[in-house]
Amino acid sequence: MIYGFEDNKFYVEYHGCSRPVRNMREESDRRARDLVNDGGKFMLGFSGGLDSQAVLQSFRDIDAPIETAFLYLPGYNDNEFEQVKFLDKKYQIKTLVK
Repeated sequence: MIYGFEDNKFYVEYHGCSRPVRNMREESDRRARDLVNDGGKFMLGFSGGLDSQAVLQSFRDIDAPIETAFLYLPGYNDNEFEQVKFLDKKYQIKTLVK
């Protein structure tokens, strides 16, 4: 990605991937491995949705430690909170809820 200002206007340019792109699962796994290889600690904003479950699963598949966190707003995201609690039991994790 290239970005900057030209003629006082902000621009962003995206370039295609230089390698063959696989399916969503394989790309998620690949990105998890790349992140782990770069080092550091990881925390996933865990909504309980399929996308955050897929990311969590990619890290679990390579035995990489990752924490999960959920921002709970009572009355606004109660359904998501119930899903997170269900998934905590399923995956045997403890999501940080704030």
